[in-house]
Amino acid sequence: MAVTFDDAFEAGTGAQASPFSFTSGSGTVPGTVGANSNRVLIGFLGARATSVQLGTPSMTWAGAGMTLIGQLNESVFTLALFGLIAPTTGSQTLSASWTGAHATVTVIGGISVYEANQSTGWQNFTSTSATGTAASLTVTSANGNMVVGGRSDDNSSGETIADGTEDWNDRNFNGNYGGVHRASVSSSTVIGWTISSVLWGMVGVDVIAAAAAAASPADLKITAARPFQFSRGRK
Repeated sequence: MAVTFDDAFEAGTGAQASPFSFTSGSGTVPGTVGANSNRVLIGFLGARATSVQLGTPSMTWAGAGMTLIGQLNESVFTLALFGLIAPTTGSQTLSASWTGAHATVTVIGGISVYEANQSTGWQNFTSTSATGTAASLTVTSANGNMVVGGRSDDNSSGETIADGTEDWNDRNFNGNYGGVHRASVSSSTVIGWTISSVLWGMVGVDVIAAAAAAASPADLKITAARPFQFSRGRK
């Protein structure tokens, strides 16, 4: 099986203390988690804050706690990815909390996929940051998996997706925030944008494909060989 994209949803706030939440598939936030097999939800948090200002972040979907996969701490923003295996389907509430005094820009989102591994779910969290025009991240992956990630930048004047499928690019706040996914076809997968030359950071993770189901005995059909017959020719 190969991991397959389902849906994505995202929203942000310009000035709010912890927590911040929205309900997907309602109001101005389209997108839900579909009733597909072997579901995984990857959550994204981008905050215009240092790690000290943000403190310890957490995220829930429909009240269920999500696992903090990894975090990138930069001088003007903090990014984090979260994961949840077998998330509740439909329009639900995505909520982020943090323990610090941060109360400015916060953007959260979710990228829903299916036909994903239901034991481990994901692997190979990767992050990087730099100043320049190529906001790019390479994640160790495998054929059939899917890399999911996110970006923040220090107010680029324009952003164009370069590698992967863009799920959102929010330019409504101080700093820009993007979400992306890309099906993997090799041992490494690149995701990223072309931006103006500013400080940027990216986080990504490899979502593992579910194993193909083994054939059941009922699916195995054995056809008996037809007995070999001799034919006596006429003299």
